[in-house]
Amino acid sequence: MNRIEFDEWLDYHGLHNYEFASFVAKQAETDEHYHERQLKAWRDNLYDVSLESAKDVSLLMGKGKTEEPKGPGDAVRLVAKLAQKADQEKARNLRPVMVDGEYAARCPTCRDGGLVDVVAYRTIRVLLDTGVLLGATDCSVACTCLAGNSRAERGLQRYDPGTMPRWPSPLLDWSQQDWAAMPERTTAAAVLEAREAFLRGWLAERGHRVPDSPPAPEPEPAAVEPEEFADLEPEYAIPDATETDQEEADDLPF
Repeated sequence: MNRIEFDEWLDYHGLHNYEFASFVAKQAETDEHYHERQLKAWRDNLYDVSLESAKDVSLLMGKGKTEEPKGPGDAVRLVAKLAQKADQEKARNLRPVMVDGEYAARCPTCRDGGLVDVVAYRTIRVLLDTGVLLGATDCSVACTCLAGNSRAERGLQRYDPGTMPRWPSPLLDWSQQDWAAMPERTTAAAVLEAREAFLRGWLAERGHRVPDSPPAPEPEPAAVEPEEFADLEPEYAIPDATETDQEEADDLPF
């Protein structure tokens, strides 16, 4: 738990434990210097626990479902003790499982990493507005499993399969797909086209109408000089210099 998370926990714990909140407020008013030292000691106690587990213990403590602390300091130590046990239990639940003699991830969505890569909202918005997928930008959100809890605590949005599309695995890396059948296109262009088709289908299933792709611009024809003007002399042809012109040029001061 970092300092910002500790401040959040302190407010949350005080919200559910009135006597603790009253002690903290009174101490801050009477002895600010000692109050800061006290907060630092409490931060050190909670350094090795997660914000989520500490909040869970604070809520249980406020409901009287834990042993009764003897004072504010004892309450912080009790929160640290119980939260650490909860974190250890979660860590055991997140360990890979053995399947057919090999380790496998417990969560098939994030592979126990807590993050899910989804299509960025601005990519969808551009396609809906223009009918063209100019680029395919991804972003990461927090998974809905236990591993994603700590990611969500830090402000990441939770993954929602209904509103957050994910690229199918062949479109994540174009080296996995054989695009040799389209030699007239570059590999990147072929993948972008396939991604656009996937995203159009995903949006259509949810009732969104995507504008048609604008037609590709036709190449401009090359300029051809008309045959009837090919033999004409230029209108402002420069005549050959004469001896008089050369004499006048020699008289110039520069």
